[in-house]
Amino acid sequence: MVLNIPGLIAMLGFYAAILATGIWASKKSKAKKTTGTMTEVALLGERSINLAVGIFTMTASWVGGGYILGTAEAVYSPNKGLIWAQMPLQYAVSFIVGGTFSTIIGLQHGYSVMISGAVAIIYTLLGGLYSVAYTDVIQLILIFIGLWLCVPFILLNPIPLDISITAFNHTYQPPWLGQLKTRDISFWLDEWLTIGLGALSFQSFQQRNLSSVSPATAQITCFAAAVLSVILSIPSTLIGAVAASTDWNHTGYGIPSPYERKEAPIILPLTLENLAPSYVSIFGIGAITAAAMSSLDSYLLSSASMFTSNLYKNIIRKKASDKELQLVIRITVVVAGLIGIALTFIDNSIIFFWILSSDMAYCVILPQLICVLFSDISNNYGAVVGFVLSLLLRLLSGEPLIGLPPVICFPGGEIFDDVYIQPVPVRTIVALFSLVCILLVSYIFAYLFRHEILPKRWDVFGVAKVTIPTLDNQNSIPTSLNDADGESLMMSSDVTKS
Repeated sequence: MVLNIPGLIAMLGFYAAILATGIWASKKSKAKKTTGTMTEVALLGERSINLAVGIFTMTASWVGGGYILGTAEAVYSPNKGLIWAQMPLQYAVSFIVGGTFSTIIGLQHGYSVMISGAVAIIYTLLGGLYSVAYTDVIQLILIFIGLWLCVPFILLNPIPLDISITAFNHTYQPPWLGQLKTRDISFWLDEWLTIGLGALSFQSFQQRNLSSVSPATAQITCFAAAVLSVILSIPSTLIGAVAASTDWNHTGYGIPSPYERKEAPIILPLTLENLAPSYVSIFGIGAITAAAMSSLDSYLLSSASMFTSNLYKNIIRKKASDKELQLVIRITVVVAGLIGIALTFIDNSIIFFWILSSDMAYCVILPQLICVLFSDISNNYGAVVGFVLSLLLRLLSGEPLIGLPPVICFPGGEIFDDVYIQPVPVRTIVALFSLVCILLVSYIFAYLFRHEILPKRWDVFGVAKVTIPTLDNQNSIPTSLNDADGESLMMSSDVTKS
């Protein structure tokens, strides 16, 4: 493939702009007088992120490379369509865009991945959450402008059919609106709940909330980000619809189609390359570059937050100094970046890690978060048992997308292409099972130890010493959960980040 020099220059220019913003934010944070520790500044921006920046960084934590590429892919794919475009890939495909660049500018996949990772690692190392938040502002602007500039040229290209016609009629492939068959309703609802509710336990989401200057600001940030994320999905939806309305034999791409070549995950850059003028597709490069960075930096900072706050500080080195924690954060950012780069060279890693992260967040972590925040009965015994049993039940239920056959087959299922399709919303069943399990086991152990049915010397988690209004018939506040504990759990509730 011939290297596209103008495209390469554009990509490097966009990277340079993002990196410069990250360096500026780093210097700004160091020049600012702070009352908190440097660790808090790095991970939470000293809880001083204002409303405007908060809206941008919250939205950018959702609108990543996988978000815009995954939406276009779902709309284009003949077996899915718009109705299945539930923004499924945003958290697990932080490095997918490395492969995208090889499509648009002819740059080899490995080089693209390493450039993306290096830029994100550098500015995350320099400024922590400040750099991530302020670069998110630039990234979101680039995403909005870049994609919307490309849309008119793609829609007006004479090769694709009118998308209003192909939305309801079978032309080159089934209608891009998609269809929801009766047998798929439970699966569709399960995916919707997994994505919509599972994201509440994602560390990147909670980290943005905790960095806000006030609870009211955090609320407004979430509501505004919800609206912006929908708006930013429109260009990807339109591009996916145009791709589904195109006779690819009449383009430079030729036949077979991208779907038949198993290149649907990069349908957005393929459409930019073949249906938009080269001078316009450069703006699309900027949009995808920005989306990649908004995913990468969130993944890096989330990994550093979880390891430093929950493992190193609380378990490995409880008396670690602030300077030592800063060093651990930097090392973790580098290690996480290298691991993320390595994962992009694994076949089918996109689907695999999306399924892993989504399932873990919804089935395992969300019930834990709910119990910690809203139940005074829950304790470590219930948390451990709930975690192990829910994870085991999810694995035994199987996952056809990653080739995991079910051991537990719920009655009423059907076999398609030698794969057993569960007839029930498996993820939701596992999540509810986990919630009930945590509460029930927590209550049982608390009761046994508090009434000395079991010797108190066996109480390794000390639940007998904790005040529990439900058991004590008191209105006192439980001492087992304070603000720091709640924040610690929320800081540990992510699985991967794409």
